[in-house]
This record gives sequence, structure tokens and C-alpha cells, in this order.
Amino acid sequence: MKVTVAIPFYNNEDTLEFAIKSVINQTYTDWLLLLINDGSTDSSMEIAKKYLSEKVKLIDDGLNKGLIYRLNQAIDMTETPYFARMDSDDIMLPERLEKQVNYLENHQDIDLVGSSAFIIDECNNIVSVRRTSNKKSYNISDLIKHGLFIHPTVVGKTEWFLKNKYNSYFNRAEDLELWCRTFQTMSYYKIEEPLLFYRDPLQIDLKKYEATSKTNREIIKKYVTGSERFKLLTREIFKIQSYKLLFKLNGLKIIYKRRNPSIDQLDLEYAKEKLLQAVK
Repeated sequence: MKVTVAIPFYNNEDTLEFAIKSVINQTYTDWLLLLINDGSTDSSMEIAKKYLSEKVKLIDDGLNKGLIYRLNQAIDMTETPYFARMDSDDIMLPERLEKQVNYLENHQDIDLVGSSAFIIDECNNIVSVRRTSNKKSYNISDLIKHGLFIHPTVVGKTEWFLKNKYNSYFNRAEDLELWCRTFQTMSYYKIEEPLLFYRDPLQIDLKKYEATSKTNREIIKKYVTGSERFKLLTREIFKIQSYKLLFKLNGLKIIYKRRNPSIDQLDLEYAKEKLLQAVK
């Protein structure tokens, strides 16, 4: 096997089957899938058990340890050259692994490769496309403002992940902290074509936003100094206060539409076709 796909899951009975099917339906077939149960209390385990095979393994210790613990556990269990991120509520386009693994195989200097993503809502409706680019002039401030990767699109060398584990202190922004810690030494590439359906629910959870914002401020304090630290902290505080105000005014749809602009018809038709192929 060339690549291990790890899907940690916790009470994802509504979406887990879509995620699993999208791995099984990959055009690239040299993969192993690890389904890691994080103490689910719904029917997620029954769904996972339906797909067990020589290529689909289920890990279950009955405990709820959290995403970061499960990600590091998956990395430690990976014996293939490459490790692929995947969330239990997202869906791969059929060509995802083929294009990302082939890129890594043909560019041995690259540690990680990400991609753009189509955005889907709770009902698998395609609402937008979130594009990424290979801008190389990142500094730490740009990275914190704009991110580096759409986290679940990342595929990389297992040896890189083993040397650069996720830090459990930075819950809900573990990816941002990892990129801040490593971006000056890692070699990376971003395929500008969307290779993942990334789920962004219309029902925004303000408590989760607040928790993410708190972690973002900790990251800023850790990695940014001087006046730029003050600017970024002020920006983060203003952002979460704006969210709280919009929440009170029932206006969080404004944030959702700003984050997910309308998709053009050609992209929409292409995405619909690929989604059908992914979850058939």
C-alpha cells in the first residue's frame, strides 16, 4: 500500500457513510483506510462495520479522546509512505488520491500537498468553491490571516507527520499551529483543482467559533511578536465580537455567504457529477 487514509469519527452517523464510500470509489486503489472510533454513542460504529475488509480497518478502544489524540494515533499506526487527512463529514472527489499521491511520487522534495475544495452543506448541496493558490511569499502574519491549507485536503509523507505531530494544547486550531510551527522548513504544494467536498454547515455553532478564536489568540501569542502581534490579536477579538453581535441579530448567514460566495454554473455541474461518482 502507498497511502493510509485516516478517518477519526465521533457521532457522525449522518455523514460517515458518504466519507467511507468516497474512499472506496477512488480511481487510485493502493490505499488502506483506518476508521478510528472516538467513543461514538450513535450508530456510527454499525456503519463503519459494514465496510470492514482487508483494506478497511476499524480501531475502537471505547474512549472519547478527541480529534487531536486520534490524528496522532493514526499517524503512529501508519506504515505506508504517505498519510492522507480526511474528516468524517467530508467527501473525496474520485481522483483525489490519484492526483495527490502521484504528485508526491513525482516530486520527492515535497512534504505535503493540499488542494482547493468544493463546499457542501448538511444535505450535500454544493454551495461554493474555496480556492487555494501556490503563493510563496507567506510570512507568519499572512499564514495566520489566511491559513496555509484547507486541513482535510492534505496528503503528505508519513515521515514528515511522524516528526511533526499535532499539539493537543491547540484544540480546534491544531492545523494552524502545526503550519505556524513548520512552514518555514516544510516543502509544500497546493493543487488548485478542488479535490474534496468540504462540509460547512449553514447552522453556525457560535460556541465552536469562540473556542477556535481563543486558540487562535494563543497561537498568535506564541508565534508573533511586536506590533504585528497586537494587530492580529485586535483583529481576532474584533472578529469574534462581530460574530457574537451577528448571532444576536440572527445575521450569521451574512458570514456564511461571505465565506462561501456563489459557485458558477460550470463548476456546479462538474461538482454535481463528481459528487454522484464519489458516493454511489
